[in-house]
Amino acid sequence: MQLVEQGKLDLDADVNTYLTTFKIPATYPEPITLAHTAGFEEHASNGATYVASAAQLQPLGTSLASTLPARIYPAGSRIAYSNYGAALAGHLIEQASGMPFEKYMAEHVLRPLEMGNSTFAQPLPSALATIAATGYTADEEGAASPQAFEYLQLAPASAFSTTASDVANFMIAVRACSPSTRMRQATLRCCSTVIDQSKRTSGCRGTACKRPRCSRSSQRWGYLLRPSSRGRSAPQLDCSVGGVSARTRRSVGHGL
Repeated sequence: MQLVEQGKLDLDADVNTYLTTFKIPATYPEPITLAHTAGFEEHASNGATYVASAAQLQPLGTSLASTLPARIYPAGSRIAYSNYGAALAGHLIEQASGMPFEKYMAEHVLRPLEMGNSTFAQPLPSALATIAATGYTADEEGAASPQAFEYLQLAPASAFSTTASDVANFMIAVRACSPSTRMRQATLRCCSTVIDQSKRTSGCRGTACKRPRCSRSSQRWGYLLRPSSRGRSAPQLDCSVGGVSARTRRSVGHGL
């Protein structure tokens, strides 16, 4: 939304307007825009989603171009979560800002919000690797086995490593983006519209996923790091263009 307010991205524009190395096929007349209504099929497979090492990670644009999912619904017909869609939005951030996604997020979101124990970097920086929690899987007999750090091709969708206290900083900042702050009213109306549409069209009713993989303690979109401090203050978000600020602080609870 920072880039939208700067006029570098348009939520209603065809995403192909911004793509330079590949294009989304025109399966349906309706173009895909920056909303959770693209109509992509959803799949996760080794190679397309997970790789064995950092050396196998491809640039985001390259990975997106080689793993294009089918468009199974007309754009705008329904709202659904999409790993590919989230990663595509991350790539558009790269295209509009001229920065790698993980660097943009570090400089324009994580650092201003004092989320010092959070990163999209793969592998983890050494300072965070030393406090990373270990995830486990269980076999059919219930025996637990520790798992190595997971490397994900579609980093914007699920490669976020963080702590509970850092997420609290983010949640407080987002909650501060109300009409009383400096976020543009058009942005607020847009967010309200998306939330309202999701209530009407989403097939999700809050039921927890029961697949074995989803019970892992280290789901990579929320890869847990052991907190280095017990309590901290969280800055609120200055919702003006390009900025977050630590002008006002609110107390947050303890970490994990």
